[in-house]
This record gives sequence, C-alpha cells and structure tokens, in this order.
Amino acid sequence: MKKIFKDWTAFEKILYFTSVTVTTVISIITRSSYLALINGFCNMTNAILSAKGRISNYYFSLIGNVIYAYISFQSRYYSEVIMSVFLVIPITVYGLISWLRNRKSDDEVRINKLSTRQIVIPILSQVIMSIPYYYLLKYFNSELLVISTFGMCVTILSFYFMAKADPIFNLFFIINGLTRVVMWLIPMLNGDFSNVPLFLSNVVYCINDAYGLINWTRMAKQQSREEMRKTV
Repeated sequence: MKKIFKDWTAFEKILYFTSVTVTTVISIITRSSYLALINGFCNMTNAILSAKGRISNYYFSLIGNVIYAYISFQSRYYSEVIMSVFLVIPITVYGLISWLRNRKSDDEVRINKLSTRQIVIPILSQVIMSIPYYYLLKYFNSELLVISTFGMCVTILSFYFMAKADPIFNLFFIINGLTRVVMWLIPMLNGDFSNVPLFLSNVVYCINDAYGLINWTRMAKQQSREEMRKTV
C-alpha cells in the first residue's frame, strides 16, 4: 500500500481518504451491503490511479466491475450486468494489456493523442449500436431503459478511449459518472439505501474525472517536453 500512495499529491490523498471515510460512515448508518462498500473502495482507488495514469488502476477496476455486475443483477439493472460482463470487463482486460505494452515506466502509461477520425468513428458506432442495445435491454425488462442505453454507450466509449490512453477518456467518464449518479439516486429517492456506496463512489468519480482531465492534459505536455529533449 505504501508504494501505491508514494507519489500522491496532498489533494489526491485528501480526496481519497475523505471519500473512503464518508462512504464507510454512511454505509454503516444506512446498513448498506458490504459488497457495495468494497465496490466503492475499488472505484475510488481506481479513480485516483487512472487520473495519475497508473497501470495498477486496472487491477482495482477488474475487481470492482465483477462486484458491480453482481450488485446490478440483484437490482435488476440488466443493462449494467450485460455491459459489465460482456463489454466493460473484456475492454478492461484489453486496456490493461494495451497500457502494459505502452508504458512509460513500471506503473505509468505513455499518453497518446488520437486523430479526429479515431475519435469520431467509435462515437458514431455507439450511436448506431444504441438501437440494438435499447431493444436488447427492453427484452430483459431492464430498469430505466433510456438512461441505461445511454449509459451503456458512454461507458463503452469511456473504457475504449482509456485503453487508447487519450486524455479525452476523462470527459466521457464524467458523463458516465453523472449518468450513474442519476441511476443510483433514483432507488434512494424511493427509500432504498442498500447501495449508497455506489452512489457516493460515482459522485467521487465525477469530481476525480474532472481532476483527471486536467492532470492528463498536464502529463501529456510534460511527456511531450521530455520526448523533445530526447530528440535534441
């Protein structure tokens, strides 16, 4: 654990430990499930590490996504189950392999810059795929059909661009986080507080992804300067 936190800034440590403490306390008060709490911890750790461009974020992401799929199945969010098992987990494995092949150091990825074409084509593909997603989720009687369909498209784009190590993935994760905040807020408004950690972790995700977008832009400039110095 000491190795994980060795180069964290004061802001990152405060954000992480405050989030963990608040989530734990509220989870105890609302008697949330332990699985939701563990998922929340994985999400928060993964969020900070991904914002820092650390390859180790993928290990926490894999654990968190497996737990998330199970919780979503219990909550009848079948879109989230399908997305996690058949899309997010495979893309996460692909992303881990991609980052390992493209690493700058032992636990830091080399940042890429995708072309406009490389960004637009995946987005258009998900616009097209939203139609079969919608009817597939409808067949499984998934809750919050429109939100679930939109969330599925944005999540796939988020993890795809993250695997490609382009800073734009943070923007899609912000949109994805806001979608999930709404998704897990609705049960709470109806009196179900069993998955409060999921709601809180996604709020933290939104804050962290905004920070990640800024940090990745800074890291991209830093890596660019380093590459220029090497060529001189």
